[in-house]
Amino acid sequence: MRAGYQQVFDTIKLDVAFEIHETQEADDWEWARTSSAGRTSILATGTEVTEGNNELFVFRRESGSWRIHRYLFATNQPRA
Repeated sequence: MRAGYQQVFDTIKLDVAFEIHETQEADDWEWARTSSAGRTSILATGTEVTEGNNELFVFRRESGSWRIHRYLFATNQPRA
């Protein structure tokens, strides 16, 4: 998984800001509903695209540390 994400970040540059709309914690679980907006540059071509997403992060406390347990997103900038 780490190698896969490294490849992603070797090929794009993100200029994206997140807004946190709400969070909730229950015992060893927490979730956050966010949105993000900005630009993504495709490094190989220099192409830039507008990004906009709604996200849901689900965290789980494991061995005393919070870890991302699930991450879901849906774009609000559909491609033509």
